[in-house]
Amino acid sequence: MEQRNVVAIVEKYHPSLYLVWDVDAIEHLRNEHRRIGCFMNMRISKTRNSLPLQITAEELIYLRNQTCCTVHVVDKSLLSNVAFEAEIDKIDIANFQIDRSGISRCQNQLIHDYNNLVKKITVGDIGQQSQSMKLMPVEKSTLVPGDVLSALKEQFYTTGGLKFGCHLLLYPGNPLCYHASHMFYYFRPDDRVMVKNLLTRCRLGTHVNKAVVLATKKPNGTQIYITFNHVKIGKSGKSNFFFKKN
Repeated sequence: MEQRNVVAIVEKYHPSLYLVWDVDAIEHLRNEHRRIGCFMNMRISKTRNSLPLQITAEELIYLRNQTCCTVHVVDKSLLSNVAFEAEIDKIDIANFQIDRSGISRCQNQLIHDYNNLVKKITVGDIGQQSQSMKLMPVEKSTLVPGDVLSALKEQFYTTGGLKFGCHLLLYPGNPLCYHASHMFYYFRPDDRVMVKNLLTRCRLGTHVNKAVVLATKKPNGTQIYITFNHVKIGKSGKSNFFFKKN
């Protein structure tokens, strides 16, 4: 069967790093050249949520020598794209050296730029944000007390929850055999929990199919746990009292 010729538009981000944003081109490259490139966002099962695809200069040279796709490089820092094409053609493949440290620095900057882009898309460029819209990073927030942790372990297996921005992930069984069922957050009694932040956590829980558990401990030692179970029908949800342990 004759191979389909795909035009891939590659954006130059750094002399050693290039970005591909077109979904069709990415799917073709991943099917024909699986070892080429890596996704910026590690959600490989959903290509549109994994953009962009990063490729190195060495991989770009390899792709330009293939017949299954035509690669056009866009470099906004140069006045002429033709000038950059000529620059690439001058590279000696045999003596080509990859600047690993340069790629690493560039990837770190790319992550920063990508996060800013996502923030503009989801929040909007509203200038100065109010303090109520900011979430305290979980690694800098209050630690879970030992007695609360012990109470949780009577009913669940637990692991760290930094991946989802929570204190703990709660599992109904062995974490090697089950997905986490709850995202757990602990707050001191005097901590202020903004409604906007609570809604953000609940929306995340709905997206990843996990209930959201909030816990606190009163000065007299009483532990209070509240869970929010959101139903994936429209935007409705329900909350109920989880359990209370003295």
